[in-house]
Amino acid sequence: MKKILLALAALILLAFSYYFFSDEDAADSQRAREEIISYETEVDGPDECSSYEAYDAEFGVCYFECASEQECEEMQNDIDDELATWADEAEGDSEPIHEDPEADIEAVASYAVTAGEKIALVSGNDATEYQTVWDEIATLSPNATSDAYIETYEVYDDSDSDTLAFVDDPDQNGKWRIAINLAGRRESTLREQKATLIHELAHIITLNTSQVSSNYVSCSTYELDEGCANQNSYLQAFYGTYWNGVQPPAEFVESTFVTEYAASDPVEDLAETFTFFVLEKDRENLGTTVKDQKIKLLYDYPDLVQVRKEMRNTLSRDVIRARKLGK
Repeated sequence: MKKILLALAALILLAFSYYFFSDEDAADSQRAREEIISYETEVDGPDECSSYEAYDAEFGVCYFECASEQECEEMQNDIDDELATWADEAEGDSEPIHEDPEADIEAVASYAVTAGEKIALVSGNDATEYQTVWDEIATLSPNATSDAYIETYEVYDDSDSDTLAFVDDPDQNGKWRIAINLAGRRESTLREQKATLIHELAHIITLNTSQVSSNYVSCSTYELDEGCANQNSYLQAFYGTYWNGVQPPAEFVESTFVTEYAASDPVEDLAETFTFFVLEKDRENLGTTVKDQKIKLLYDYPDLVQVRKEMRNTLSRDVIRARKLGK
């Protein structure tokens, strides 16, 4: 009987060891995989992977790898350089893409945005193109921002408008609509599309109910259509440092504003500055001009630095995808 018990104990110990080390090996394998994978894209199935990507069914992603750590580093440096040129191009735009939230648009499709960044058709006709655009928005937007503050996604098709996208809170309930002009999108470059989305998401990040209070009689802080900027908000810090006493629109000065559009008012200046905060290289690469100081101010907020990191990872993947698909 004793021998049977000892044998049984040995089997249990062996099984436990196998389970433990198998899990440990799997964890090591996953860690190793994470170290060599360059970029992943969350997808619904393997059919969405490009020819150069593999599909991971467990994590639901398409991914591709670098051949070496050096190749990964060179690839990322190359992408950093390209994103910086996007900022240079945006700075030199002679005809920037403007927003027009007051426009009376005719939506071809309207969707309700639900938890998990899912969309459900409310009116109009559904189309793969509309879902693709939303996927780009959802991938670029911080999950918490989408889930907490984006309520409606609409697409319209107006070739006479120079607006590519806009956001607003039409019901004044703290929930936002994001609208995309398909005509403008088709005529724009990848850089214009991505920079515009960053700009619009910056509005939601800086003007949501955690940043601006709509319950007020008068404002002791900066007052805007959405309400009063909270004392500790990004906008109030930005306004107090760079706009206090300045009547908008301000005179455009190249060393003060990242773009001409930024001189419109503090809200647009902050959104444009945030866009450059995402696109420009690290803080160490910035200069001493006022517009550089504005970008540096955003580095004082760890949550914004994390958003920047996540957005740049998405942009890097998109740039590489665009290059490979263009070959």
